[in-house]
Amino acid sequence: MWKPLTAATLTALALTAPAFADTHIAFVDDAGKPATQVYVKDGNVRLETGGDAILFDTAAGRFTMIDGEQRSYLVMDAAGMERMAAGARQAQEQMAGAMAQMQEQMAQMPPEQRAMMEQMMGGAGVPTAPMAPPKVEIKDAGSTQKVAGFRCKDVQMLTGGRPVARMCVADLESLDIPAADRAALDAMHQGMKKMAAMGPAGSAAPDIMPEGLALKYVPQGAAARDGEGPEALQSISHGAVKADLFAVPRGYTEEVMPDMGVR
Repeated sequence: MWKPLTAATLTALALTAPAFADTHIAFVDDAGKPATQVYVKDGNVRLETGGDAILFDTAAGRFTMIDGEQRSYLVMDAAGMERMAAGARQAQEQMAGAMAQMQEQMAQMPPEQRAMMEQMMGGAGVPTAPMAPPKVEIKDAGSTQKVAGFRCKDVQMLTGGRPVARMCVADLESLDIPAADRAALDAMHQGMKKMAAMGPAGSAAPDIMPEGLALKYVPQGAAARDGEGPEALQSISHGAVKADLFAVPRGYTEEVMPDMGVR
């Protein structure tokens, strides 16, 4: 699962000499076993969860999603994201048109028939616009703690008013991460926000990833019921990271990005 990463400003990073140094951010579960792993090398980022991974190439602005179980991968670059956004806008426009047409048809029905239709639709009538995604909030819990020797502040994530996770978030600048690697993490984070913003009626993505890095993550609600467990930072190290971590494994099949447009 992607941990809420970075809000370090690129302006501040530009004032620091961009010296790359391989970075490995390791998380463990509550039993102390390896969990999410983040690797950064020469402007490339790998976010690994079990057999799956997300690769990000900063220079190309390209994401590669790797599905370990299906032995497949999906590439999404800037052009692909724009096509996806256009498709989402088209789908939303067509949905709004269909809703308006249904409203007009119901307005011409006899009262008894209209009431029956509204009852079949839950009594709410025809919505005037596509439903907006639930609001995502990050609430400061007012306390701090130390995780793996780093100070972080406790927050809670809520979606539609319902708890999703408790986290302890630290500013990236306070962690042992070189400026150039922070810039790579920030670029990946901005790209993920852009992808999230392609959903219908916009997105609350900026609220999903609070500033900094979540050193501790405790799922709540549906995620917890589905068996997702807590994770915590184990270490941040700078040993040599292998370049092949940022490549698709041999034998994997490329998937075609789905077309979100409605024809």
